Amino acid sequence: MKSAYLSIFTIVLVLHSGILLISSPGQMNFASARYTPADTQTQANANECNTGTNCAINSPQTQGDGSASSPTNLQISGLRDEQRQEPQVPPIVTVVIVTKIVECPEGFSLVCPRSEDFTLRVVSENLVPVIFQGDSRTGTFVQLSTGFFSVEEVGRPPDPPGLRFAQSVGSGDCQGAITRDQDPRPLQCTIRNQYERTGPMTSPTDYP
Repeated sequence: MKSAYLSIFTIVLVLHSGILLISSPGQMNFASARYTPADTQTQANANECNTGTNCAINSPQTQGDGSASSPTNLQISGLRDEQRQEPQVPPIVTVVIVTKIVECPEGFSLVCPRSEDFTLRVVSENLVPVIFQGDSRTGTFVQLSTGFFSVEEVGRPPDPPGLRFAQSVGSGDCQGAITRDQDPRPLQCTIRNQYERTGPMTSPTDYP
């Protein structure tokens, strides 16, 4: 019985003193731990194993001897770090007013096509094309963004009796480019359609 007590005492003494443990010739393991209840660090401070493992650490969240036994995030940014963002540049927005005018010879006012009989389109580099009917009174307001644009006629009615379509002339800001230093005032585009006479007027009293 005395030999058993002596062996247990010797093992306990060795564990508390941190004496080197020889497991086999040529192989040496070293481990130390704290068991004081008041000490919050329950894992080893020094741990070296010739097998390349962290032999004295068994917690998946414990770090020892400069190495971590679990994939712990070791890069912590300061709480006051500010994320740098590029300033948002507002897009340039302007308006083009498209006016449609139809001109016919004298005596053909009753059969002369109306402005709303024509279909127009504004094509812009950064916007979806806008299609609309012509307007000779207030014009049509179309929003534009930065980039190239153009105003064009894409549809017109059949030639009326005694008249034929001659030409379509655009004047003002019917094409161009919107830039960052664009004048904020609205652009003005006028598309003028001209008809010429091919026969007699439809009525003796048909005058403008």
